[in-house]
Amino acid sequence: MKFYALVILLGIISLQPSLQQSKNQLVVTLFYEPLCPFCRSYFTDHLYYTYLMLQKYIRLELVPYGNVTKELHNLEYTYKCQHGPNECLLSQFQACGLIRSTDQRSQAEFIGCIESESKTAFNLKAFGACGSILGLSGKELMTCALGPEGLNLFGLHGEKQKLYITNLNQIPWLVINYKQVKLEKPEDTLKVLCQYLKNEPLACKEILLSSNSQNSIVMKQN
Repeated sequence: MKFYALVILLGIISLQPSLQQSKNQLVVTLFYEPLCPFCRSYFTDHLYYTYLMLQKYIRLELVPYGNVTKELHNLEYTYKCQHGPNECLLSQFQACGLIRSTDQRSQAEFIGCIESESKTAFNLKAFGACGSILGLSGKELMTCALGPEGLNLFGLHGEKQKLYITNLNQIPWLVINYKQVKLEKPEDTLKVLCQYLKNEPLACKEILLSSNSQNSIVMKQN
């Protein structure tokens, strides 16, 4: 798949955070829309690389939802997604895959694979092939996505988003340790996470050294 020539990203689920899992890790949650070009770019070009460098220190969660209108009809909820019905279906498809895996790296590759494939077309066959990363068939994932489980998982994602996101004007939304964070630019992701980690990981120390070196050069020029 095209994605392997580029790269990948992430993991999710559980409405309530696991204290055992997050005890010694920074919890990094991304709320996004699967068919949003900005979300896709941030996901595959920035956050995934950061995850690779800091995976020992962070627990990465992906929550496909976003700007969704939720309505109650005949005692059942219906959803309208920002980028149409296909986005709702893809959100449910992703949720079904993520809930079936506990391995962060596999979750990241699964989502990254789908996001990469969605750049060119909405191809359910190609999305289904991404399920092999999790050891799942496309048929199994689609059955879940089209059934009550997929809809329930999607609803849970909406409830989780309401807990942490107060401003829906900016997308995607990054949450660190259950607090929404606004980045000045996507490239700041590693720098911001390193600040939370007090620059302990090697990748953070390298950034700090690079920054100090640049500052030294500027001072000499002045």
